[in-house]
Amino acid sequence: MSAPRLSILALALAGVAACYTSPPLDAFPPARKAGGIYAAMHMMDGRRFGAELLTVNDTAYVLSWDQYVGVARYTDVKQADLEGIGYLHEWAKTKPPREALYRARLMSRFPYGIPDTALKQLLAVKQQAAVANFAVFSPPRQ
Repeated sequence: MSAPRLSILALALAGVAACYTSPPLDAFPPARKAGGIYAAMHMMDGRRFGAELLTVNDTAYVLSWDQYVGVARYTDVKQADLEGIGYLHEWAKTKPPREALYRARLMSRFPYGIPDTALKQLLAVKQQAAVANFAVFSPPRQ
């Protein structure tokens, strides 16, 4: 067999193998719905609420709960249970590991951050002037 044909065969086999190593769609939450994954948040002061994970940045989870868009800073979160990931944040007053945040970011609605225009539209729809701080504001329980 010639070298070009051997290369094509190797690429084809690699492509087929990749299909068998990917997670099934029903086991990957972002593939089942348009939004980000569900986040069950437990704040340092004992409050709990559930919200959609919009994105993850250097200092906080950015969340959408029914009528509100807000941030939950890592230092204010006691525990975060993220759909498809598990308990990401069990380290009170510390930042979760970089690998865990990277995975959470990929499963959020905006894995590359929320564009300014999208954030403005979200705030307008929810009739907010600014992003809420969930450390001092708690959405009603779901």
